[in-house]
Amino acid sequence: MNDDSHLSTVTTSNVMTLSIVIGKPPSNSLIDSEPGWSRVPGYDDSMPVTLRGISIGLVLAAALAVAWRLLVQDGLPFEGHPARSSAVMVFLIATIGHELCHLLLFPRLGFQNATIGIWLQMGALFVQYMRPVTRSRFIVATLSPTVLICLVPLILGICGVAVPPYVQWASVFNGVAVGADLLAVLQLLRHVSATSLMLNSNHALFQREP
Repeated sequence: MNDDSHLSTVTTSNVMTLSIVIGKPPSNSLIDSEPGWSRVPGYDDSMPVTLRGISIGLVLAAALAVAWRLLVQDGLPFEGHPARSSAVMVFLIATIGHELCHLLLFPRLGFQNATIGIWLQMGALFVQYMRPVTRSRFIVATLSPTVLICLVPLILGICGVAVPPYVQWASVFNGVAVGADLLAVLQLLRHVSATSLMLNSNHALFQREP
């Protein structure tokens, strides 16, 4: 598993439950054991691709911040000394909440055949589903943090619903985090047919016809 430190894996009747790793997302054994998988271009952990994802995220975060300030009354309030609990909530929503949004959109809420990890080199958490899913299912799971954390609170705020300030700020910080997600979806729409199956492996995307 490259240089990753594997902490726990439980398998039952050839079905892997949640696995926890520290390090880069692991290689998926199905790539080698099943024929027909091909790599989707434009998505990996190289520096140009990483910077492209960060750039997309920064643009989205800036757009969200402007929208909160202009479209929502008292949106995105500034506090000289924000409560520590609010800062913690922003961090948790933009990290753990982000990954839970991914996880819960996979089959059986992602609690089988999934790997959760901490990628210290990138300073990020990740979720990697280890079984093939349809392109549409993969796109929905990939976009879920953008929709649920970035857009839904903003829409509620525009409609006059009182959205807690820490949720507002979490939506902006999560905008940076979803840059890589949006880049992945863009590459899938450009290079993968609607009928293809998708597989995640080693921070790369693979496709094959069913």
